[in-house]
Amino acid sequence: MKILSLNIRQGGGPRAKSILREIEQVADCDIIVLTEIRNNLNLPYFKSVLDYLGYTSQFDTSGEPLLNGVLVACKKKCKFHVYDTLGKDSHRVIRISMGGMKIFACYFDQGNAKKPLFNFLLKELPKHKKAILCGDINTGKREIDQVAATFYCYKQFEQLETSAKLTDAWRAIHGDKREYSWYSNKPHCNGFRIDHFFVSAQLKPKIKDCYYNHSIRERKDKVSDHSMMVFELG
Repeated sequence: MKILSLNIRQGGGPRAKSILREIEQVADCDIIVLTEIRNNLNLPYFKSVLDYLGYTSQFDTSGEPLLNGVLVACKKKCKFHVYDTLGKDSHRVIRISMGGMKIFACYFDQGNAKKPLFNFLLKELPKHKKAILCGDINTGKREIDQVAATFYCYKQFEQLETSAKLTDAWRAIHGDKREYSWYSNKPHCNGFRIDHFFVSAQLKPKIKDCYYNHSIRERKDKVSDHSMMVFELG
């Protein structure tokens, strides 16, 4: 199984066609997760093109036009679930049920506003023996997943491994390597790994690959400010 995750930046704007062309180049994906999707003119376009490409099972959490949500598109029929108990953060998580696995596609808030979603997932994820957490988590480990030490909620992020017993799939493949998926406009203390895949203990032996595709972020036309992330399970 192969999952692609990408933050499309503020709903995609005039970059929608370029985003989809980049996605199409990554072959044999089973699930596409797009974050910062918005209820704008791009949304039906994204969904129709993904449907044409074979991703016929779809679900999104778009709401108000400027609300950043999540879109999930799958090639196989699956069940989707949102957690209304999250209240104002309910648009930030889609749970996908597929083949005995629970895949949590997420888009986290900024700063300390991330805490409620972290606290919820730290309780929810251990309930599922075969769980995957993916998306723009907007956090990492201080001085490991960034140049300096500015992450908010880094302790909750670390608890994904210690308390929830999940494995950082990218680190499982690449060890102590430093690689960043987002860069700010500030010249100092720059470089952040904030896009992630985590898996539960039962799935850890099945990790086949996990990597960033930086081409979409490095393009001169700035199609997205995030790198694409691809995860493969054997």
